[in-house]
Amino acid sequence: MELVRLFIYDIHCDLSGQRHDLDHAKPRLQLNAYQLGDPKMTQAIAKKREATRFSLYLSLTKPGIVSGNMLSAFAGYLIAARGVYDLVPFCLFTIGLAMVMGAACVFNNCFDAELDRNMVRTRNRALPKGTIEKKQAFYFGLLLLFWGAFSLCMVNRLAVSLAFF
Repeated sequence: MELVRLFIYDIHCDLSGQRHDLDHAKPRLQLNAYQLGDPKMTQAIAKKREATRFSLYLSLTKPGIVSGNMLSAFAGYLIAARGVYDLVPFCLFTIGLAMVMGAACVFNNCFDAELDRNMVRTRNRALPKGTIEKKQAFYFGLLLLFWGAFSLCMVNRLAVSLAFF
């Protein structure tokens, strides 16, 4: 149980980018051959890799940029609604627009990967570092673009056309 707790702690640190002392400076996790053969340990390792992989793909979408742009989109939706708020179109609009903006950020990361390798500030991102291949990132961007456009299509065609311009 202690090992699983330490792995969950490591996942939290990977996602937040911070390192905190757990229970006042516990030693780093050391695994022996017996623990690596344990099915629970194998599952914990797989979950940590999935969580780390998920955070890498999420970082390609640049959540800070997307959330900042979503604030103005929320305001525009609320003004255009003129007091008649429907939850389903609002959720579809929010999800679709966030996916389309995320896809644009992923494509931007793909196009700038070579430049990012040369810059000190950006050389540790997933694409310049080689953690995620450019082809995988591009397919991820296409997937986001497709599902985002589909979601916006369910709101109306004007929403789809405005998302691409």
